[in-house]
Amino acid sequence: RSLSELWLGGNQLGGSLPPVFAWQGCPNISVVEVHSNPDLGGPLPQLACLKRLVVLDCRKCKLEGALPIDMPATLQRCLLAENKFDGPVPRWDCPKLRYLNLSHNRLTGLRERGVFADLGDLEMLDCQDNLLRAEYAELFGRVLPYNLTALNLSRNRLAGSVGEATCGARNLTNLALSDNCLTGPLSEAFGTMTNLRDLRLGNNKLTGPVPRDLTRMSSLRTLSLRGNDLVGPLDAIRWGELKRCLVHLDLAGNPKLGGRLEAWNPKRAMQRRFSLAGEATGDDHDDEAEDAKAAGDAAGDGGG
Repeated sequence: RSLSELWLGGNQLGGSLPPVFAWQGCPNISVVEVHSNPDLGGPLPQLACLKRLVVLDCRKCKLEGALPIDMPATLQRCLLAENKFDGPVPRWDCPKLRYLNLSHNRLTGLRERGVFADLGDLEMLDCQDNLLRAEYAELFGRVLPYNLTALNLSRNRLAGSVGEATCGARNLTNLALSDNCLTGPLSEAFGTMTNLRDLRLGNNKLTGPVPRDLTRMSSLRTLSLRGNDLVGPLDAIRWGELKRCLVHLDLAGNPKLGGRLEAWNPKRAMQRRFSLAGEATGDDHDDEAEDAKAAGDAAGDGGG
């Protein structure tokens, strides 16, 4: 009963995690870290009985089945990436949760609307590379968490529009929604997201013009809108400070985009990669995977 931390990551453990009654005998445990055990399988037991649990790290195992209905309200880091979880994402009442990584699983939908609405302290959410079939607006409700800085939902089956709620998340620095089924025009309110550094909305079904008022996005270094159905002349866009900060601009695969490139000042435009049509100059998938891996590793590292 005195056990407070369990560090078993990076081994060759097999079998499955202990059942729930075994965890009930460890009421003081605050850390469960079993990541990178490639033969560790079976379901993730209900751990709501661990009233002091702060860190749960089960990345890179073979855990399978549905996610637990409940989690401890004390949980701050939950890293379950690269397993075989399936079924819907539950709505956890974890107001202190800051890092949630459910990427690279087989999750298929939402148990109810607003599954992330109760995560008021959330800073990083990564659900990329699942099978999530839902309306984008159903994930958070009307407002994204105020402290959210990184959101990656790429390579799912999300539909609907990005919405004003996303543009109101003024602390976002990384937003990746590539390879979904998102529709509708891009809001002019994106221009108010002055902290955004990485915006990836490629390979969706977005329509309408590229927002003209991007002048205030002075921190943006990566903008990928490839593979959509955007329209209009590029030279009508107020590129403003973007010319000074952009490193990667990818608008390839939008057949209705036109305009004259003379509007660009080549000395200030692109420092590294610049793609408007034809061959891609970079791979969004690789970049997003590297960014998510770095974020997940940073959230999971704590020593042992």
